[in-house]
Order: sequence, then C-alpha cells, then structure tokens
Amino acid sequence: MIMQKRLGQAILKTMQYFSLFDYIPTQDEIYTYVSFKCTKQDITAKLSDISYQKRPINNTGGGIDTRHRNAKVRISQAKISSIKLFIFLLSLCPWIKLVGLSGSCSMLNAKEGDDIDIFIISAPGGIWLSRATAILIAKSLKKHRGRKSRFIRNKICLNLFFDEGNLTVPEEKRNLYVAHEVVQMRPLYMRGGVYDRYLFANKWVRHYFPNLAISHVDLAVEGPTLITRILEAITRVVQLRLMSRISKERVSNEQLWFFPRDYQKKIEKHIAI
Repeated sequence: MIMQKRLGQAILKTMQYFSLFDYIPTQDEIYTYVSFKCTKQDITAKLSDISYQKRPINNTGGGIDTRHRNAKVRISQAKISSIKLFIFLLSLCPWIKLVGLSGSCSMLNAKEGDDIDIFIISAPGGIWLSRATAILIAKSLKKHRGRKSRFIRNKICLNLFFDEGNLTVPEEKRNLYVAHEVVQMRPLYMRGGVYDRYLFANKWVRHYFPNLAISHVDLAVEGPTLITRILEAITRVVQLRLMSRISKERVSNEQLWFFPRDYQKKIEKHIAI
C-alpha cells in the first residue's frame, strides 16, 4: 500500500512537471520520467485508478481531446523541416559529431512563435570551431537568433556546446530540469556512437529517472588533429574577445552553456522535489 502511494505521488509530480510546459505526456513518457522504480504495467494500473481519470494523459483511445497537442506536433515538425539545410551543412564539417534539438522542439511541443534550440557536440578540441561554424552557417541562412533578437520565431538558438572529450554535465548544473534536457535531446545528425557516450557520461540522470536504461560504453576518444588545434585556437581567441562583456554563461574549452531561460526555480516553486 505504501509503495502504491509513493508511485502515485511520483506520477503526479511527473505530470505536474510536464504541465508547466503545457505538455501532455504519454504513458511511456510517464514511465521514463517518473522518479520511482517500477514497471510499465505498474504505470498502466495506477493510471487506471479513478483518481487519475480526469487528468490529461496522451493515450490513444483515452477520450482526451488531442487537437491542441496535434497542432503543436505539426508546428514543431515544420520548424524542424525549416532547418534541414542548416543541419546538412553542419554534417559536412568533420569537427562536428552531433547536432540535436533541445527545448520545446525536441518534444514536438513548440508554439508558433518559438525559436529552435540546438545542442552541438564537437570532436575533441573543436568546441569553439564548432560554435563559429554553426553561427556563420545560421547567419548566412538568416536563421541565427542573436543575443538581442526581438523576432525569434523559427530562429536557431545555439545554446549548448559540448566537447566529445567531456560530455558530463558538471555537478553544479545537475537538477531536474537539466536531467530532462539531457534525456529529451533529440539527435538530428550524429556520427561515431557519440550519442550513446553522451547518455552514459550523464548516467547521473537515473537519480531522477530510475527506469531509464543506459548502455555502458567506452568514453575514451582520440585527441584533436593538428588542423583542428590551429583552427580552434584562432576561433577561440576571436570569440572570447567578442564575449568579453558576458558574465552569466558558463564558458570553458570543453563546455559552453548559453541558456537564455532556466526553468529550475520555476520548477522548484511548483513541485516539491
């Protein structure tokens, strides 16, 4: 009885989290993101309880009006289609190992006026080169969201860069919101098994999501090539000079964090974590 009560509380917290983002989770998503070790059958049984019948669950045949959800899916898919050329051009660069969606588009939950959050993993020693490349391509396509941009609809927000040599989120950044961002990230392009290494490097997320399966992989990678080192040094110096007045971001030679919005405080206010 106590276990069932704890499972019920964990499910409600999971649903509360998604409600902050106006998102209706599926039963599979509740199973993945619930903070309680259980089976899918446990989730199904608990959601069939009368106390959950009036709560919004995205379950085919469940009698829930999904028009709002379907509209967001269509909007998100259109946004993703609008950056196909951007993704293709990045895929031609050997120093870029993964390009993924984060934020609302990764969950197909975008609104019409939203931008498109992009996460990039670079080859070892190529993080500044990757950022410079992504910015130049986005600007050339007139898709880049600048720091002071007022019109952000369908613009590309380059908010997170990791070097393949350090894929682990630092301890001070580990919270429920970032854990969701790690798992919800949707790769659009990747090479060399980097996505599996990214997940394994961040297996700490299982503290929040104990039902999540993460495969054990080797995190060792080869060092940068000479040409990558040269280009990296040049692009790093140029960008750091341009960013000299910036103080809020987390900037290093292995990870670049540029989150214009951090929802963790909002989450802590509405959900007892």
